[in-house]
Amino acid sequence: MIILARPRRGQSSKRQRGLTLLELLIALAIFSLISLMSYGGLKTVLDGREGGERIADRLSEIEIAFSIFERDLLQIVKRPIRGSYGERESAFIGNEEESLLEFTRGGRSNPLHRIRSSLLRVRYQFVDGVWYRKSWAVLDRAHDSNPLEEQLMSEVESLDFRYMNQQQEWTREWRIPVGSAENFTDIERSQVNFPVAVEVTMDIKGWGRMRRLLMLSLEG
Repeated sequence: MIILARPRRGQSSKRQRGLTLLELLIALAIFSLISLMSYGGLKTVLDGREGGERIADRLSEIEIAFSIFERDLLQIVKRPIRGSYGERESAFIGNEEESLLEFTRGGRSNPLHRIRSSLLRVRYQFVDGVWYRKSWAVLDRAHDSNPLEEQLMSEVESLDFRYMNQQQEWTREWRIPVGSAENFTDIERSQVNFPVAVEVTMDIKGWGRMRRLLMLSLEG
C-alpha cells in the first residue's frame, strides 16, 4: 500500500507567496532614498565642478586684462597726437573725472610687413561697471577714425588710477604738457615726463579689492 503524505495546511502556499504590499512600499522607499542620496551627491560634485570652472574663468579674465594693460604700459612712447579737430593732445593722459588713462605705445605687431607705423594709441576707461580698452591705429585722427573697442572685464564695482612723480608723491591726474616749455605751469613742469609708476586699484564683485603697481621709464 502506498501512503501519500499530505502537506500540512498552509505549508506550500507560505513558501510560494510574494512580497506583501507593505514590504513592496518599504523597498520602494529605500530605493527612492538611495537614489535621492546618489543624486544629491552627484549634484554636489557637479555644482562644485561648475563653481570651480567659473572661478577659473574669472581668474583667467582678470589675469589677461592686467597682462594686456601691463604690456601696453611697458611700451609707452612720448608721442603726442592730434585729435579729430586738429588739436594737439598729450602723449600721456590720466584723467580722474573720466576714469581713463590714455597714451601712445610702440611695438605694434606687423606680421605681414606692411608699410605702416609701429605706434598705437590706447585708452583704458572704466564705464558702468566695465573696464574697456580702446585702440587707434591712426595717431593723428580724422573725424571718421573709429577705435577698436574691447571689453576687458565686467562686474567691476570701482576702478582708480594713481601716478607717482619723481618725489614719490601720488596724484590722480597726469598729463604730459604740449607746447612751449616756457609757458608751462609748475604742475606741467613736474609732469614733462612719464610718471615713475602707475597704480590701478579696482573692486571686483565677489573678489574684493585688487591692486597692481607698474614701474615705468622716466624718459619714455
